[in-house]
Amino acid sequence: MTKGPSSLSRRDLLKGATLTIGAATLLRGAFAPTPLAAQGEMPPGTVHSFAQGGVTFHTYVSPAQTVNVTSHIIEFEDQL
Repeated sequence: MTKGPSSLSRRDLLKGATLTIGAATLLRGAFAPTPLAAQGEMPPGTVHSFAQGGVTFHTYVSPAQTVNVTSHIIEFEDQL
């Protein structure tokens, strides 16, 4: 079977669903945030990490005094 630019394999769909569930779990999470050093006078943001099934989810949440920014990194054994 040849994949076109808009086709989605079952594996890609399952991987995306797993990542979505993991990210939702992370955001609901029962884990302690880690303060980060901020530049200048800004208060620090926090990084939350959650690992399950060989996949680690990292989320940075900016402090309330800044523009609301949340960034996610999903870490597999061999890729980010």
